[in-house]
Amino acid sequence: MTADSGLASRVALVLGGLGAVAVLSAWVGSSSTPLVGRQAAWGALGVAGTFGVTAASFLWVATARQAVARRTAELRGLILAGVAQLRTERAEKRSGDAAVPGARPDDRPEFVATTTMVHYHRPGCRLADGKAVEPAGRADHERAGRTPCGVCEP
Repeated sequence: MTADSGLASRVALVLGGLGAVAVLSAWVGSSSTPLVGRQAAWGALGVAGTFGVTAASFLWVATARQAVARRTAELRGLILAGVAQLRTERAEKRSGDAAVPGARPDDRPEFVATTTMVHYHRPGCRLADGKAVEPAGRADHERAGRTPCGVCEP
């Protein structure tokens, strides 16, 4: 909580408390007198107290919305930083794989499938986990009529 939101919360608490006291006083005051003229004055105090309570509620909501917006922006930044780091790690991994001397990208046995599968997968794909898969290159899988998996996107 920042200093501004702490101040706004305290102001809202005081304003709401005063408004509640005014409404309670107006209720007690107007119920204790039979004269309509005096009840109207107490009614005006009750309206002012209601305005104070309403203003305090709006102030609390505005303060909470600002806090949520700040936290959302912070989390969005953390998520984007994590995504950028993952993309960098994947790019480094791919560039490291391509640097294998004498290996052509299509012939490397980096993808897996079974003879009955329609798609070929990366070795860690959850759709290929627990199955008796055989490694082969992309060209081999495509010659067998398989297409890339839509989950692991090889």
